[in-house]
Amino acid sequence: MKYSTSAHIDKLGNLKMSNKETFIKFATSLNCKEFTISIEKRRSKRSNEQNKYYWGVVVSLMMQGLIDIGYVMDEETTHDFIKTEFNYKILVN
Repeated sequence: MKYSTSAHIDKLGNLKMSNKETFIKFATSLNCKEFTISIEKRRSKRSNEQNKYYWGVVVSLMMQGLIDIGYVMDEETTHDFIKTEFNYKILVN
């Protein structure tokens, strides 16, 4: 079983959780003395509508444009091309 909630550290260094009571109920419902808490940085995720637009419009148009100039592409290859060409970070040494 898994439980996720958002949290942050306030200016005084205290952990603030949304739905703290629900979290405590979930933790006690596990009927165990120890459990693991995982923390990860919160990231924005594309909505279903954004994902449909990306795959239906952006990838399709990009794929057609690449095919027109002589590349042999499918949707997945086009997606990988877009990631490598437009989604990179310049790292300064």
